[in-house]
Amino acid sequence: MLRHDIRFAHKNYGRQGSEFVIEHPQLHIFRMLYSTPLVTFVAYLLNLSEWDESSLYIVFVILLCLFVIKLYRKVLTESVLFLTAMGVQIETRFLLGYCTTRFIDMANIKDIVILEAVNMHHIIFYLALLLQKKEKQLTGVLPLFTHSWPKLSILQTLCETVHNKFPNLG
Repeated sequence: MLRHDIRFAHKNYGRQGSEFVIEHPQLHIFRMLYSTPLVTFVAYLLNLSEWDESSLYIVFVILLCLFVIKLYRKVLTESVLFLTAMGVQIETRFLLGYCTTRFIDMANIKDIVILEAVNMHHIIFYLALLLQKKEKQLTGVLPLFTHSWPKLSILQTLCETVHNKFPNLG
């Protein structure tokens, strides 16, 4: 899903590297509040008040589980830290507090590129690391910012900055 209401920040650490951070919007509480009358109307049309209690509890538990899953998967920030001498650290922070971090050694990175994917209704541009082993063979592609899908202009700025800081890439 394309989200263009994200905030992009670049932290320049000089010759040592750069960090790129994308902040996602908070939860849309008003959207949830506006959907409550709609759910109430649908419940009225289905005569949920006349169902037995056990089926109402099951519906409530299912809705509660879906809400918790939505909270669990909500991303707050995505950051990519490029360190000139070491490598790349990819970090994703989620709403409920947990964080995933991955580090890729500079010797395993061949290049950073902008790729495109064709979806049913639009084209998505994304940033990716081309990974290699010691034999200099291409071994894989690691997409970056997979929860936000930033605009092409942001990706071009990011890619240009990284290529200026890391002239040995490519």
